[in-house]
Amino acid sequence: MNQQLRKLQTVLGTLFIPLIILLMSVLIFFIGFTDVQPEQYNFRINQVAEETVQAPVTIEDTEQTKINMERARSSVPDAYVFQPAILDQQVEQAEEFFNLIYSIRENEYSTVDINEMFEDYVSSDLMDIKSIDSQRAETQSVPFGQLEATEQLVVYNQAILASESDSVEELDESLSVESITRLLTVNNEALNQLQQQINDLLASVLSSEIESTDLNQILSDVNQYISELDIDSENKGIISELMQELVVPTVVYSESETEKRRAEAENAIQPSYILQGQIIVQEGHIINQTTYRQLDLLGYLDRESNNDLLIAFAAVIIIHAIALVYYVVKEKENALLDIELGTQILGYGLLFTVSFLVLRVLHILQLNGIDYAMLFLPIYVIPMLLRPRTNIRLTLFFMGFFNLFALFISHDGDSMTVTFMITSFYFFSSLISLSYQLLIKNNISLRYGFLYALVLHAVFVMPIVLMTNVSLVTENSVVILSFILFNLLIAFGIYFFIEPYWHKLLSSKAPLTLNQLANLTHPLLKSIVEKAPGSYHHSMMVANISANAADAIGADSLLVRIASYYHDIGKVNHPLFFVENLSEGMESPHSMVTAEESAAIIIGHVTEGEKILREYDMPESVIDICMQHHGTTLVRYFYHQAKQTNNHVDEEKFRYPGPKPQSKEAMIIMIADSVEAASRTVKEHTQTAFEKLVDSIINGKLAEGQFEECHMTVTELEKVKKSIVQTIASTFHTRVEYPD
Repeated sequence: MNQQLRKLQTVLGTLFIPLIILLMSVLIFFIGFTDVQPEQYNFRINQVAEETVQAPVTIEDTEQTKINMERARSSVPDAYVFQPAILDQQVEQAEEFFNLIYSIRENEYSTVDINEMFEDYVSSDLMDIKSIDSQRAETQSVPFGQLEATEQLVVYNQAILASESDSVEELDESLSVESITRLLTVNNEALNQLQQQINDLLASVLSSEIESTDLNQILSDVNQYISELDIDSENKGIISELMQELVVPTVVYSESETEKRRAEAENAIQPSYILQGQIIVQEGHIINQTTYRQLDLLGYLDRESNNDLLIAFAAVIIIHAIALVYYVVKEKENALLDIELGTQILGYGLLFTVSFLVLRVLHILQLNGIDYAMLFLPIYVIPMLLRPRTNIRLTLFFMGFFNLFALFISHDGDSMTVTFMITSFYFFSSLISLSYQLLIKNNISLRYGFLYALVLHAVFVMPIVLMTNVSLVTENSVVILSFILFNLLIAFGIYFFIEPYWHKLLSSKAPLTLNQLANLTHPLLKSIVEKAPGSYHHSMMVANISANAADAIGADSLLVRIASYYHDIGKVNHPLFFVENLSEGMESPHSMVTAEESAAIIIGHVTEGEKILREYDMPESVIDICMQHHGTTLVRYFYHQAKQTNNHVDEEKFRYPGPKPQSKEAMIIMIADSVEAASRTVKEHTQTAFEKLVDSIINGKLAEGQFEECHMTVTELEKVKKSIVQTIASTFHTRVEYPD
C-alpha cells in the first residue's frame, strides 16, 4: 500500500499535500456542522420566555467595560517626572546671559552711539547722561571699560533689548542695578569665576528631584549656602539674584507619561463578561430590558450574528489548514514534493478525520442518554500511532487542534462541567501517551505501557473528577472511572491490532513489508542467484555483517539485512563484469573495453539497480540504500588505468552518482560492502589483519567525506568497526582437520 501511495503522490506532485489538507478540512466541517449550526429564537420585551437560554459562549459586555475604563483613566492624576535635561537648559540660559555681557564688554562705543541707544530707550529709569566727558569728541570710539557707569548701563540695556531672548530678559529682570553695574565693571577673570560658581551651584541643586512645592525651601537652602561662601558680598548678591531665577522645579508635568499611566490603568481593567453557561433568561420569566440587551449582545436577536459559532468553527478549520501548510513549507526545502513528509501529512489527516468522526458519534450517543459516552474516545492511542511515524511537533499540533475542535462538539447540549471534564481528559490522556513515547523512545511494551497509563490516569483523572464536584463514592464517579479504564483497554487493543498495518501504510521500513522481501523465493533474489551467483553470495555476506553492526548501535537491523539482499541487484545486467561472478580461469571482459567503458558499467549497477527495484515496487528505503551504498566514491582502478593513457581524464566520470549515505543503515552497508569484497584479498586471516583492513576502508571513506550526512557519532562508528571485525574474523575461522 505504501508504494501505491508513493506513486499517487508522484503523479499529483505538489498538489498531493494540499489536497490531503483540503479533503481533511472539508470532512471535518461536514462532520461537525450539525453541532455548530445556528439556532433560531424569537424574543420580545415583556414576553414570557418559553425556554431557558444560556450564554453559548463567554462574551465581553463592552458597554460596561468602556465605563470601567473611563473611570480608571479619570482616576489617574497628572504625572510629574524628573527631567535631568532641565539642568542643561538652565546652564545654557546662564551661559547665554554671560555671553551677552562678554560681547558688549569687547566692543568700542562713541558718544553718538550711546545717544542713539539712549533715545531708543526713552522709557528707562536711568538718570540723564549729562556727565559725558567733554574732552571726548562725539565720534570718538572708546572701549566699553572707559565709558561712564550710566553709559555702560545704556549699552547693556540696549543689548538686552536687541537679544530678543526671553531667558536673557528674565535673568536681567532678576538683577538689581547694583548687580548689573558690578557685572559690567569686574574684570573678565572675576566674571568667569562668577559664571563657574553659578554653573557648579546649578549642577549641585538641579541634579536632584525638585517639586514645585519644595521650591521655596530649596531657594532658602541655596541662599543659606551662598551666604557661607568665601566671596565678597556683592558677588553673593549677584549669585543669589540669578539663582532665584535659574533654580526651577526639575519634577515637571509630562503629558506623555500621564497618557502612558492612564493607558496602563485603562488596560489593567478586566473586561466585563457574560460567562458561557450563564443563564440569560429562565423559562417562564419575563424578558426585561437588561435581559433583552444581553440577548442582543449574544446574537439571539440577530439571525446573522447567530452564525458566530459556525463562522468560528470554519475559521478554526481554515487556521488549522493554513498552519499545516505553513508547517510543511517550513519543514524542509521542496516540502510539497517530499515523499516522506507527504506520507506524514496523510497519516495525520487519516487519524484526525477518523478520530473526529468517532467523537461525533460518541457525542450523539451522549445526547441520547449515555452519560459521559465521549470518554470512550481512545485518545491515548493517537500519540502512540502518530509520533513514531511523524515527529513530536506534528503530534503536539494534533493534540492542540483536536482538543480545540472537541470544544465545538461537546458544547452542544452539555454542561460546562461535562465539557471541562471531557476536554481535560483528552488533554491529559494524550499528554501521558506522548510522555511515554518520549520515555521509551518508540520501543513500546504493551504491558508496561498499560501500567504506566493506568497509574498516571489515576493521578490526573481523580483530581479532575473532584474538581467537577463529583464525589468519588457516587455512581457517577464509578461510571466515569470505568469508562476511562475501558478507554485505555480499547486504546491498547487498537494499537496491538492496527499498528503493524498502520506502519506498513506509512513507512517503507515496516516489518510487515520487509519480512515479505526476506523470502528467498522473491523473483529478484531468484534472478540474482541465476544470473550473478557470486553477487548473491556477496549480498548474503554483506547482510550478515551489516545486520550485526546495526544491532550493535541500535539501528534498524531488519532494514539493513533486506537492503543488503537487494543492494547489488543492478549487477544482473552485466554479471561477468564483476569479479565475484567470474569462474576460475575465465578472462575478465574488462580487457575487451576501455577504462571509461568499464567504469561506466561498474557505476551503472547502482542506477540500473534503482530502475529494477522501482519496476518491482520495492520500498523507498531499500531503493535509497541501493543508491547510497557507494556514495560518491571514485572507481580508482579504472580511473588510474585511464590516466595512464590520458592525464586529462574527467574524474567525475569515474565517480558514483551518489548521494552520500543519508542514514546510519546506508553507511553500515557501505562499509560492510567494501570490507566483504576486500576481505577476500587478505592473505592472513587474523584479527589484526582484519582490523587493519577495516581501519583502512573506514579511513578512506572518511577522507572522501562519505560519512558527512549520515549523523553517526564516533562512538557508534567504533562499535560498527568492532562488530564488522568480529563477524569477518568468525567467517574465516579455521576448521579442525579430521583424520581420514
